[in-house]
Amino acid sequence: LRDFPFRRGEGRFEVRAQVAGAVFEYLPRWEPLRDVNADLRFTGTGMRIALIHGRMHGMNAGRATIAIDDFLASGGAGVTVNGRIAGAANSLIDGLEAIPDPRYNAWLPRGVRAEGNGVLTLALSIPVKRPAETTFDGHYRFLDSSIELPFRAIRVDNIRGALTFGRKGLEGGSLRASLLGSEAKLDAATGADGVTRIDA
Repeated sequence: LRDFPFRRGEGRFEVRAQVAGAVFEYLPRWEPLRDVNADLRFTGTGMRIALIHGRMHGMNAGRATIAIDDFLASGGAGVTVNGRIAGAANSLIDGLEAIPDPRYNAWLPRGVRAEGNGVLTLALSIPVKRPAETTFDGHYRFLDSSIELPFRAIRVDNIRGALTFGRKGLEGGSLRASLLGSEAKLDAATGADGVTRIDA
């Protein structure tokens, strides 16, 4: 074992396990992933978790992987999270509002409510020693949902389509919905100046 972590092929270190009912905390003060059932594998100085099931803010998480390539990397370990979360659209809004860092939710109007369901696909890259430098890419697909905006009680129904977002907020997307009694198509895009424009 004196040659661990066997970077030159002197040996091989590998541990496999199955975990049930675990809690995974990936960022300080963020809602953790709970009720985790997963296959866990340590190989050399790396780790990989293949998620079977988990829950976050009342939504079901599945088809996810959590990986650390090298615990002993000179610049600090990096965690990557790639996953899919499905559930009530309002649960997603609650989750976004609960994020303690405004960089990730400042674009979301406070007081917005939703009905229906959706699917969130998310990719996170987390430098363990510098969590403030976390980056992420998200894709949310509305499954015939409804949203009520807090200003002027505007309600948008029968929403279909998807939005993409990242660390700087909403990036773009295309939606179809019923708005003020008519069918509408909404296209959103954020320019290099950081301004989001919506065409209807």
